[in-house]
Amino acid sequence: MHTILVAALVLAGHRNLFQYVEPPLKKSSGGAAVSAVVVVVEQKPAAATAAAPQDPPTFEFPYRDIGSFGPDSDPIAVFVGGDVVTVRAGDAFADFVLQNIGLESVVVTRGEIAKRIELAPN
Repeated sequence: MHTILVAALVLAGHRNLFQYVEPPLKKSSGGAAVSAVVVVVEQKPAAATAAAPQDPPTFEFPYRDIGSFGPDSDPIAVFVGGDVVTVRAGDAFADFVLQNIGLESVVVTRGEIAKRIELAPN
């Protein structure tokens, strides 16, 4: 039994489990196999390229987001724009509504238009 185990280990010892080995190519009975590559280029109609994409509507937000504080369940965002304003998510201030307070940004809406405001650099 011990001899069979040693013989199996010696014969199987040439395989490296951590090395990628490509399978051998299958030889065909005919000449060399040639594979065809087809490239399809799709062109858009001229009318579609003439129409420029419209920018989404936006608004000017006069405040800078300088951070947030409070518990994770009900954070408070702090804005500076002449005066300091503290707002919770869902509250309205000036003409805006604070929708969401994230780690690095807040989402503010004005009417139906939403805008993501990044945290102001120091």
